[in-house]
Amino acid sequence: MITEPLNNRDLIIAKTHDLLIECGIKNTSMKRVAQAAGVAPGLIHYYFKSKEELILAVLEEAKGQCLQDWDEILQQAKDNRQIEHVLKLGKERLFADLELYRLRFELYSNGLNNSNLKSHVNALLQEEQRKIAELSTHLVRKEGVNHEAIAATLTAAFDGLALRKLTDESFDLDAAYETLSEMYLSFT
Repeated sequence: MITEPLNNRDLIIAKTHDLLIECGIKNTSMKRVAQAAGVAPGLIHYYFKSKEELILAVLEEAKGQCLQDWDEILQQAKDNRQIEHVLKLGKERLFADLELYRLRFELYSNGLNNSNLKSHVNALLQEEQRKIAELSTHLVRKEGVNHEAIAATLTAAFDGLALRKLTDESFDLDAAYETLSEMYLSFT
């Protein structure tokens, strides 16, 4: 979730974030963002030279929020080494706002055809995987565990679970996450 806007630039980013989730990248225009933010279109162009630059700002904000969430989970892991507690906290934080995953998927999809966006999406995934690997290192002390591979697998699994829930409201996210947790616990 985007933090509370502090100024016009932050407001524009927050409204763009909302529109990207609601309408997708293709249907989000600078004019539409200006209307949603209640600002003149010229102000959008003052802060952002292009729609792509604006989308990248939204991605950076989302990346910051995501990494902050992982930092908080990591701190909990350092304070409380009970894996089950950390897995429960992770589920609560990761799936609290499934709409953020809608934005992620929109960015993934568009990043496949846009090298600049692709590199930013890749940077987000790498940072996220680095945080998960760090978390795994604190939780799993077993010899020979490849924490980077676990992190890549978990990142893909989280995205997959969110996608299933977004496309099928009846999907039992709790049961699937419980199974994923059991699989992870088998490494301990």
